Amino acid sequence: MNGDAGGLDPQGQARQALGTAVRDYGPRVLSNPALLSNLFKDLLPDQPREASLLVAAADAGTASMLSQQVAGVGPDAAVRSIAGTLAQSRALDPRASLWAVGEIARAMGYPVSDVSPAAPPAMAPADATLPWTGAVVTPPPPTWGGAPSSAQLPPGGPPSLPPAVPPSPPPSGPPPAAPPWSAPPAAPVWAGPPAPSPPPPSPWGAPPSPPSRGSRMPLIAAGVVVVLIAGYFGLAAGAKLPPFAKSSTPTPIAEITPTPTVHPTATVHPTATPTAHPTATASPTATSSLTPFAQLLPSYITGNSSDTCSGEDSGSYVATGQSGEELCDLTANSGAPEDYVFYAGFPTETPASAYFSSLLSSNGMKSNQGDCSSLTLVTASDGSSLYCEGTYTTSHSSGVDFVWSGSGNFDLGNSNPISSLSDCTGVSTVSLVGFTDPTYAGVGVAIGCSGYSGEDGDINSDFTAGDFFLGS
Repeated sequence: MNGDAGGLDPQGQARQALGTAVRDYGPRVLSNPALLSNLFKDLLPDQPREASLLVAAADAGTASMLSQQVAGVGPDAAVRSIAGTLAQSRALDPRASLWAVGEIARAMGYPVSDVSPAAPPAMAPADATLPWTGAVVTPPPPTWGGAPSSAQLPPGGPPSLPPAVPPSPPPSGPPPAAPPWSAPPAAPVWAGPPAPSPPPPSPWGAPPSPPSRGSRMPLIAAGVVVVLIAGYFGLAAGAKLPPFAKSSTPTPIAEITPTPTVHPTATVHPTATPTAHPTATASPTATSSLTPFAQLLPSYITGNSSDTCSGEDSGSYVATGQSGEELCDLTANSGAPEDYVFYAGFPTETPASAYFSSLLSSNGMKSNQGDCSSLTLVTASDGSSLYCEGTYTTSHSSGVDFVWSGSGNFDLGNSNPISSLSDCTGVSTVSLVGFTDPTYAGVGVAIGCSGYSGEDGDINSDFTAGDFFLGS
């Protein structure tokens, strides 16, 4: 497709850059135009056109549309359909759109053929010679009764006006024989309009003869009178004489009173009263303030309209003695490295700490292992994952946390593995950051399922920045 797209990516550098982006950041990067644009500044500094086309295709949701259409119509048909939509919606060249959509399809692993839209057929010129007869193509004669074109007039130009008396009929004789190759009949030669019949004699007699020179005197006198009248009216207009004299009663001028514009009264919105949050206390007897739990979710999540959170009923809780549970879905938020953030609330800190310890033991982890501040990870006891566990202190709270990287079999409790989440099903590697939130007797787990290199570090950076703490 490179060679058929107007010289786009002749060396395959854009395709290689797109593959690098997917390898380092996962397939989700194909739906993140901002991240792609930043990556292409380093990967494609000398190919701004290719970079802008790929970013435009990502911004239009090409990856999502491919996922929906390929299963039904196949990769090639899906690429052509989506490319047509992209070209129309973004005013792009059709071949450039086809190239961009095709490259994203390849980066997603679809087998796409090297095809390009067919060029439109060339139009034959008006005087082209037909290959089988050698005759010159002429436009057909007009059928709306207009004047004939120059191609239809007889030699010598247009015919002269017919005489008053109809001309004698042309001599009869056999018509010329048709050519042996039976060419289509030529347009008929215009023979001019039929001769008009002589007008009937007027019942009023012969028309009057033109006046003689002596009869012009009345016309000259009438002209002098017109000039004198025009002169008087000119003087009368300047001296305000009749009929231009001012009227003794002036005509009053109607005064227009403007209608005032009625503006709607501005609606006064009440001022929101900030909610006071309690001071963080790392006491094991701190009581939970989850009343209701959803109101304590951090603004990092609730402030983005793409994020959605839902509460679980008590029958689906991951641990006994819980007072609340929320699962927040961030998969539609292209700016967040996390896919989900899970919260479990308890009446006091004691059952919250017990639940956090069960997460460690049931997933092959131990306390005080590695260094989470520098992301120094150790191998779990079952050899299936890497992790670190220790204490943390931030401006929001202090407690214990862990960073975990391994398969999607990580169990949140009560047989609820990470792989049961829709965006984490079938992935080979997930990254987690778990933590206690003593202020509200809660436990949180931030989950990333994209599997790109450095995902655990990105999620841990959001945690240390205080993005996940309840009440923040």
